[in-house]
Amino acid sequence: MRPSTARMRKDQHEIKLLENRCQDSSIKLNALQSQNKILRKDIDTWRKQLKNQSRVNKGYGREINKAVDDIKKLNT
Repeated sequence: MRPSTARMRKDQHEIKLLENRCQDSSIKLNALQSQNKILRKDIDTWRKQLKNQSRVNKGYGREINKAVDDIKKLNT
């Protein structure tokens, strides 16, 4: 037995609504994935900058300690 025409139309309408919701969700997912990719790239850049800055600061620390030691030697 075949479903009635009204039932088929209702089912087709529900299918179309679900397809639209699926498409909207897919668009949102793609946008979030794109944004996430950009943010990950930014985080990687900041990590590199932090690593470089830490290395520079460590070098300055050694220079300062050496200068302090030299001053102490001059004062004695």
